[in-house]
Formats: sequence, structure tokens, C-alpha cells
Amino acid sequence: MQRSPGNNIGARFSAAANTYTAVSNMQDQVAHRVLNLVPATAEAGSILDAGCGPGRLLALARHRWPEADLLGVDIAPGMLHQARQAFSSDPRARFVQGDVASFQADRPFDLVVSSSALQWLQPFSEGIAHVAKMCRPGGWMAIGIMLDGTLGELHAARRSAVPHNPAKGRLPTLNALECAANAIPGARIRRLEQATSHYDQACALEVLRSLHAMGVTGGDVSQGERPLTRGEIQALTADYDRHFATPGGVRVTFVLGYLLLEMV
Repeated sequence: MQRSPGNNIGARFSAAANTYTAVSNMQDQVAHRVLNLVPATAEAGSILDAGCGPGRLLALARHRWPEADLLGVDIAPGMLHQARQAFSSDPRARFVQGDVASFQADRPFDLVVSSSALQWLQPFSEGIAHVAKMCRPGGWMAIGIMLDGTLGELHAARRSAVPHNPAKGRLPTLNALECAANAIPGARIRRLEQATSHYDQACALEVLRSLHAMGVTGGDVSQGERPLTRGEIQALTADYDRHFATPGGVRVTFVLGYLLLEMV
């Protein structure tokens, strides 16, 4: 399997580790919704978080399954440092550095979860299937990912202001997520949902700063053939401020896909 664009994404997330939690309200909301996908009757003695970041999703899982063994995997050392600090007094939580696209677990898990991470996998369908293999028969896999249409305002401003240097890639669609799920042997789709959320930020420059702090400005979805110049960034932010103004500043959109699989 081709690896995810790990070095670039991992470097961005690792550099953002100290500010990630403070500016990641959207990721926190996704994490809550991911766990809400899992049936109330589901038992989970072992839980894997693929792309665990600073451990927010596993912290929520710990409250629901207080006796579970937890394993978080992430490519960014800075994120893992934050997670290990958060779970320093929890002997049943472990964190391992690795690329989830190639990580091999030493056992299957009752529950596999992921929040705002698996959209970076390339090839996407193969990556989702690889993660699903780490869930045991009879177990559950619940994930939330960013979909195409996320940050639509930013991409529109870039196409308008810097048409000669577009982003090289796109996020997956809900249909791509469904197709990936249907291709997994032994997996049954129990829930598949799409949700769009909007929020306001003071200005386009603050949007860029927040995204950088969230660690999501690496990879083909954000980067073109070359880095944007200072002048191009100024043109982009001016276009964003002009076309996507709201009473609270400027609009920012996230399109999220949610998937619950039962492994049979």
C-alpha cells in the first residue's frame, strides 16, 4: 500500500501540538459525534484510535469504557507527547508513533475510532480498509472525516486570487467514503452521514492562522506545486475577506462525513 503523505502532514501536526487543543473546537465536536455513533450496548475492552492527535477522542472513550485498554497511533511526535501527558496516570493507555496507513497492530480491537484524520490517507480506499482490518469480527469501527467542500471559501478565494497555483489534491467525497466502506470484506455499514457546519472568524488571515495551528495546512489538499508567496497570500486573504464577509467576520465551512461499520 502507498503510504499516506506522512512526513508533510506529520510535521505540520507535530509543530502545532501546543496550540492544537485550544483552537480545535471543530475536531472536538467531531470526536463527540464519532463516539455517539457507537451503539449504547457496544462493549469495548480494547480501543484503537487511528490518528489520535493529542488524545481528545480517547479521553472521551475512557469516560464511556473506564476499563478498556486504549491504544493511540499518530505520526506526529508532538501530538503524542501531548497525549502521553494527558494520560500519564492511566496505565491502560498506550501511544505509539506510526503512520496509520502502514501500522500493524499486534492484535485486533473491539472498537476502532478516528476523528478528523483518515481523510489524509492515500490511496483513500486502501487506507480505510487497512484501518478496518485492525477491528475484530463482531467489533465496531466509527470514524469522522473532513469531506470535499471543507474550507470551500478558502479554496474559492485561492482559485480566484492565485489561479496559476491551485492546490494539488481534494478531500474525499461522501460517495468515496461509502465506496471504500462497501469494499471492506466483512464490514456492514450501519450509519453513513454527512453534516455541514459554519462558523465565523475575525478575518481571512485569522482563518489561515487557525488552520496552521490546527496542523491541517500540509499535504496536497492545501499545497500547490510551490509555496504561496507573501503577495499571493495577501491577494488570497483580500479576496476571502471581500467575498465571504459575515456580520461576525468571515465564514468558514467544514463538511464532515461520519461512518459506523459493524464487522461481521
